[in-house]
Amino acid sequence: MNTQHLVLSVLIRGAASGYDIKKELELNVSLYLDISPSGIYPALATLTEKGFVEFEKIEQDSRPAKKEYQITESGRQHFFKEMRRIQLRHSLRSEVLYALSIADYLPVDRVETILNERYEFTGMLLTEMRTRRKEAEMQGRHGMAFVLGYGIAASEAANEFVEDEREKFLTNLTDAVRPPVVKPKNR
Repeated sequence: MNTQHLVLSVLIRGAASGYDIKKELELNVSLYLDISPSGIYPALATLTEKGFVEFEKIEQDSRPAKKEYQITESGRQHFFKEMRRIQLRHSLRSEVLYALSIADYLPVDRVETILNERYEFTGMLLTEMRTRRKEAEMQGRHGMAFVLGYGIAASEAANEFVEDEREKFLTNLTDAVRPPVVKPKNR
């Protein structure tokens, strides 16, 4: 999905200012995707040029007028068409998982720190997702509630795995004969 798709996914739920779109993407979409908020306004300009989005200037006291964007019917049809066409990528990418995959070459204390930080991060994420899921259910946002539930289940399973395997993993690293570091040959 590109930034235009993400912007349309916010506007399909109702009119919003550029700031509101940015906040929605940062709050909800960033849980699942790496996003660049800097691309929102260029995407809005392109979508407006294509007739998929229109805006109304709203005057504000002692502040510049703001633009409130709304998806057009052609924008709605374009969004549905794109969501049928796009091949969504399935991903489980993580710098943490990569670092743990090369744990045999890292100091054991660093591996332990990585595990601790990941466990704490997942715990904080669980708290946030549980709160957001309740809010989504109260707002009737069934898709968001489902995805947050999925995230909760995956995060709980991840932390349970760390709890169950942590000591064995660290012991194996401590007791293991470390693989030799292969030096490149000079040519």
